[in-house]
Amino acid sequence: GDVNAKTGSGDVSIGSAGGRLDLVSGSGDIAIRRTDAGVKARTGSGDLHIDASTGDLELMTGTGDVVLAAVHGGQVQARTGTGDVSIGIAGGVATYLDLNSVTGDVDVDLESTDGPGDSEATASLSVHSGSGDIRVKRAKVSLS
Repeated sequence: GDVNAKTGSGDVSIGSAGGRLDLVSGSGDIAIRRTDAGVKARTGSGDLHIDASTGDLELMTGTGDVVLAAVHGGQVQARTGTGDVSIGIAGGVATYLDLNSVTGDVDVDLESTDGPGDSEATASLSVHSGSGDIRVKRAKVSLS
């Protein structure tokens, strides 16, 4: 089912979730091993880490980093004030990119194609950081 969790300074850790997640942490980290549904997660100064995702993600941090190890599809919106964003895209997933960092670096290490093939999954990334770096590359892990 769906999960709603809010903490002032504690960490939030989720193993595997099939329902929608709505998570808020003031200064703690949020970690999700696998999610197959939508996630809305916000931290003031904590990090956000998701090992594997197939659904839509809406992620916001003030000073924390965002790490998405393997995105298998869906729409990803990530916003950080001063945190870095690192995103791994699973193999076979065509990706649309909208990346912006005001004072940080943006690095994309994906092969360029004209568009997705007929059977390819797609992901759409909209990532913005005030002063953090943004890195997008092929994921080294698979969905399991």
